[in-house]
Formats: sequence, structure tokens, C-alpha cells
Amino acid sequence: MGHIFYDLETSDLDRNFGQIFQIGMIYTDDDLNEIERKEIRARRNPWIVPSPGALLTTGFGDEELEDEKTSMFEFVTELKSWLNDKDWPLTFWGYNSLRFDEPVLQNALHQNLEEPFLTSSAKNWGEPRNSKSDVLSFVKAVHIYAPDVLTLKEKNSFGSVSISLLKVCGQNGIGLNEETAHDAMADIEATLEVARKLKKEAPKIWDQMMKMRSKDDVENFMKENSVFAYSNAPQRGNFVAEHMMATAVAQNAGYANEHIVFDLRYDPAEYLDKTVDELVALLKTEDEDHWKQPLHTLRKNQQPILMPQELAGPVMPDDLDEETLKMRAKMVHSNADFQKRIAEAAKKARPVFEDGAEPEQQIFDFVGRAHNKDVKNWMEDFKSGDWDRRAELIKDFPKRFEQALKDQPSIRRFQTFAQRIMFADAPEKMDDTAQQKYAEALYNRLTTEDKDVPWMTLPKARAQIEEIVEDRKTNPDTRWKEKTDEQIAELRTYYDRLETRLKTAAFGASDPGNDNASEANKTAQKQNRNPKRGM
Repeated sequence: MGHIFYDLETSDLDRNFGQIFQIGMIYTDDDLNEIERKEIRARRNPWIVPSPGALLTTGFGDEELEDEKTSMFEFVTELKSWLNDKDWPLTFWGYNSLRFDEPVLQNALHQNLEEPFLTSSAKNWGEPRNSKSDVLSFVKAVHIYAPDVLTLKEKNSFGSVSISLLKVCGQNGIGLNEETAHDAMADIEATLEVARKLKKEAPKIWDQMMKMRSKDDVENFMKENSVFAYSNAPQRGNFVAEHMMATAVAQNAGYANEHIVFDLRYDPAEYLDKTVDELVALLKTEDEDHWKQPLHTLRKNQQPILMPQELAGPVMPDDLDEETLKMRAKMVHSNADFQKRIAEAAKKARPVFEDGAEPEQQIFDFVGRAHNKDVKNWMEDFKSGDWDRRAELIKDFPKRFEQALKDQPSIRRFQTFAQRIMFADAPEKMDDTAQQKYAEALYNRLTTEDKDVPWMTLPKARAQIEEIVEDRKTNPDTRWKEKTDEQIAELRTYYDRLETRLKTAAFGASDPGNDNASEANKTAQKQNRNPKRGM
């Protein structure tokens, strides 16, 4: 078993529509000794407009974005090959990775025709699965349950303890600063150093949090501990936690990754007879009121901070003794009907999350059993074939999956992803008409004035530049205060060059807004008002 510490630098904070530009990875043994490291960079995908904030943060410019030899498809292929060579099962680590890097990596795999949930998959059927861990969760747990290990005195703009990687490293003698941060290798080197410090100086908390790496681990812990401490610490840079002594009640009847726990500061007798609708109302309470009732949702696949009673001292209420905790937990566990109503209430209370219309938003629209094997075989054939074979597979997709597309139209996304890969990596394998139409659709997609499209566009990027400029003028504490006018000007120039490239690819030397432009180009300009979705 090994460990992969990784960090991403991306085009955007959007986890569906952003692109990875750089990944830094360090492979270690169980003692966190480095075995091997790997860095991969990718050039900008043709359908990606990087956000101004991302470019100012990473320092990436035209050379890194446009001239890198490795395409995103090649990036993913190289990444999979390197990981497959390691000793599975692997634990994947990052800093704030469960909230950001993990879903971004999933989407990159999905959009390049790979199994998206690699970090929780098995290499072969029946073998142990990989697991996920987040050093940020460990920092939070150690700060709560072993507060002398880390120096965390700096506050953020919310007035709470700042636990950003940069602040944690800066206060604890780990070499990361403003100049080196936001390079994937520098960030992951620092993340590994933080992990080593926590493992060495807070071994009991470390060992306990290692038991929280998977849904199965969390379920086993809750079965073995009828009473435990639960610290609800949202997975974000500002640190605010709610603590309780809790007991597990029931799994959400509609979502296996969620479990409802009962805050034992409250007497269960007052809640055992409530109806499903009354329990739904409690689960739906928000903000401060949510913490004034006993029912709380725990995400088992997000490494929750759970501690056994022997480690719960820092959060144990003074007015609760062990006998009272055991008695209240027993009341909950001995009432099967209450548990059943809680499971149903959790299902009814959970918001409905629908897959979006765009291919990037359909990662959780899993292919049905009837067509899953054939779709997987098609993807494997695409990845192993040459470009001529790939072109054939794209062309034949509608006929091959005629019934599948009737049963589940979202399956077409795999053809869309393959077409994008072809356009990015081997456009010469497309006929001239198809290539031209694709370039025009791309121009329309990225220059649309429609503010409601979910992806980054050139007009959106330019508007964000102006917001940054205004923020630098009016806010002395802006995160952009160290950036220069020259850097802002370089951003504007980059987006101008990008638009010129798009226009040239779509329309050649002619300007689609010119009176002398061809009728086809004028039509394409009109279509810009209705950007190509699902391209």
C-alpha cells in the first residue's frame, strides 16, 4: 500500500468546467518517506478560457498555456500509466483536496473517457479499494484535539483562525511563501511536510483520522462506538467548528454516503415520537438554528472528524456524564421505528440535485446496466486505437448506441468528449468542413455575451479583470494588492490574443463583423447570440 500526495493548478475554481494545467505528485510509503515524484503539465484545451484570478494566482502565461507539448488527453493517459505502476490500494492526499482537487480530477478523468472515481476504485475486481484523505481535515482535528501541536494564531477576514496551507506553513517553520505557493510541486511538498509533522507530534489524532478515510471505515467506527465526539468543521479555508457528543441513528434512505447522528446534549425522549414530517423540519433548519436541535447529517465519504470518548476531552460538555451519554444513546439504538423514520426523513429533507444539461455536468448520470459494458468497451477501443480508428468510432457512435441514446440521452456526452479530444489533438483527421464548423462553434461558445452559460467566456473574463482593478483601488486588504498594473495589462493582452486565434481559426483572415465577410461568416456571427451548448 502506498500514498499519493497531489496538488493541482487549474484554469478556474469551477470544478466542472475548469481544466488542470499542472499536477504535482509525491509517492510515499506508510511512513511518508518519499519513493518517487511526478509532475505533468498540459496545454490549454481549445474550449477553455482561463479565469483572470487563476492566471494571477498561478502566474501562468501564454507560453505555459499555449506552447506546452502535452495535451489534456495525453496528460490523463500519462497520469493513469504512472499511477497504475504503483502499489495499490493507494491513499490519495491533498490540502482541501476533498472539496476541490478531488472533484476536479474526477471531471478530468470523466471528460477524457476514463473511470472518474479512480481515488476510490480497486485496480481489479474484488481487490481492496483506494481511499481519500485530506491533510486539511487533519489540521482541523489536531487544532481541536491536540491544540499545542500547531501554531495557528493568524486570523482570516472572517475573524476565525486561518488554516490555509500558506498560513499553516508560515507559522510552523515549513518552507512555503507567497513566491513559491501555487506551484503544484511546491504546494504538495509543503502539504507532505505538514502531514509528517502531524503524524509525528499528534500520533493518536493521526491514527484516528486515518480510520476515517472511507465510508466503510466510518461506518465501522460508528458501529464500534455507540458514543463519539463529532466536530463538524466545514471543508473551507476559514475555520468554524461545531462540536457534539453524538450517536449514530440511521443512514439516509436515499443516499448511502450520508448518516444522521443525534446530539446527545438533547434528551431523545423529546424526539422519539416525532413524525417523519416533523423530523424533516428539524433536518432542514439552517444557520444558527440548525445547531439548536439534535439531528445532523454526517458525510461518510468526506473524512468526518470523529473521535472515541477517550480522545474527546477537549469538546466534552461539563454538564454531561458518561452514564447519561450511554443511557441516551441506548434510547436511540433500541427504537427501530425511530431509526426508520429518521432514515426516511433524511431522504425527504435532502435537496434534489439534478444533473445539468451540459456534458461536463453529467458525471453522476451513471450509464445504466443495459449499456454500461458496451459504452466501456467503446471508450477502451477509442483510447487504444489510432486516430483513424478513433474518427470511425466517433462517426459510428449514433448508430452503435441508437437504443442506448433513446434509453439514456446523456450517453451522447462520450461522443462529445471524443470529438473534443479529436479537435484538440488531431484536427487534421477531421474533414475540412467538420473542422471549420467546429472552430466556428468554438468561437461562438467562448465569445458569447450570454452571462448565464456555466463556462468561462472571454466577456466574463474581461468583466472579472475590471472587478479586480476596482477591488485593487477600493480595498486595501484585497488579495490582489501585490499584483501590478503590468500583470493586469498582460492579462488583457492574453485575452485579446486568444480571441484573435479563435476568430482566425473560425473565419480565416476575414472579420465576421465586416460588411464584406461571407454570408456564412455573418450567419456564424448571429449564432453567437446562441452559444453552442454540448459542443
